[in-house]
Amino acid sequence: MAAGGTPFLLSPVTGHASTPSTAAAVTDVEAHRHASKPAADAGAAFVLESKGAWWHAGFHLTTAIVGPTVLTLPYALRGMGWGLGLAMLTAIAGVTFYA
Repeated sequence: MAAGGTPFLLSPVTGHASTPSTAAAVTDVEAHRHASKPAADAGAAFVLESKGAWWHAGFHLTTAIVGPTVLTLPYALRGMGWGLGLAMLTAIAGVTFYA
């Protein structure tokens, strides 16, 4: 910051310090906004060109649900021990089967 608390920029061309102009900055932003076209959305293009079937989506959904559950079983059994862990796993399997 400069002595008066005003930020300054050093011009690479002239080497002189100058205070930034907010009007020039707004004009530059507006000119850039109107000059550039919006970029194409690659995600939307991928979805629109996708040829996946409903069963393909089902496989992805199943792996998303089952994967983390299977990966946490060793941690759960370590915390509860073999006896209580297998008993709770059996109880939860029974509730799921009869629900």
